[in-house]
Amino acid sequence: MAEITLCDLGFTKEELEEKLLARLVREVLTGISYDDEDGEYEVDSTFAKKVNALVKTEVDSGIERMAQKHLYPRINEQINTIVLAETNRWGERTKREEVTFAEYITNKADAWLIEPIDSSGKTQAEAGSYFRAETTRLAKLVEASIDSTVRKECAALAAQFKDSFETSIADAVKIKLRELQGGMTLTLGKK
Repeated sequence: MAEITLCDLGFTKEELEEKLLARLVREVLTGISYDDEDGEYEVDSTFAKKVNALVKTEVDSGIERMAQKHLYPRINEQINTIVLAETNRWGERTKREEVTFAEYITNKADAWLIEPIDSSGKTQAEAGSYFRAETTRLAKLVEASIDSTVRKECAALAAQFKDSFETSIADAVKIKLRELQGGMTLTLGKK
C-alpha cells in the first residue's frame, strides 16, 4: 500500500497546523443557538463572552490609567492657565481685562446667583415684557432650603407631639376609668 503524504493531499505542514488552529479557535469561541424562523445560527460562546468582557475591562482600565497620568493633568493645566478675553460681536477684544477660566466660571456663577427673577423663578430674558423682579436666584434657593428644612422639622415635631399627646390622653383615660371603677360595685342577681 502506498503511503499518502500531506503534499499528496495538497497541504504543507504549516498550512495544516494553521487550519487546525483556526478550527480549534472557532470551536472554542463560537456556540450554536436556534430560533423558529432561521433555525440554527452561530453565537459567541460563554468562553468568548468572558474573554471579551476581560479584554474590555483591561482596555478600559488601561485607558483610564493613561488618562489619569497624561490627559487629566493636561486638562487641569489648561483650565487653570487659559486666559479669556471678552470680545464684541465682530471678535474684536473689548477694553475689559483678561480673566482665567476659573475666574470666568466664578464670575458667571456669581452673576447667575444674583440675577433678578420673578415669583416663578424666571429671569427677564425668560419672562419677557411681563417681568417683575421679586428676588434673586440665591435668595430663592435659600428660601426654598429654609422652607424645606422648616417643613421637615415641623413635621417631625408634629409627629412627636401627636405621639406624646396620644400617650397622655390614653394614660388620663385609664386613670379616670380606674377612679370610676373604684366607686362602683357590681351585683348579679335576678329580679
